[in-house]
Amino acid sequence: MDPPNRRQSQGPASPHTGFASPTQDYARLNSKFVDDCTRMTFAVQQSMPESVRRIVRDNWEKCLLGSEFHQAFIVSTRISCLSVYRFVNIARPFSTAFPNSRAAPS
Repeated sequence: MDPPNRRQSQGPASPHTGFASPTQDYARLNSKFVDDCTRMTFAVQQSMPESVRRIVRDNWEKCLLGSEFHQAFIVSTRISCLSVYRFVNIARPFSTAFPNSRAAPS
């Protein structure tokens, strides 16, 4: 099996709001980066979704933690897929962590 082709851009990038995308060029800094990305992309594309989810769950710290940009990306993609019911149930425990979040600015 051949590794996957690199994805081509689907037109101009949309203006980004919120956290800026990381500007560090990992491919230039470490030649292993491109090789790792190619092998892991190929492995994910060839694997069962259940297997991929299990690996991410077992290695969530390395997979999902990173810069604020990466964390904001993960949260925003997940929130957009949630039903209102699930979102409220997930957010409820955090409502006490921000007691003044509903207060009007002074």
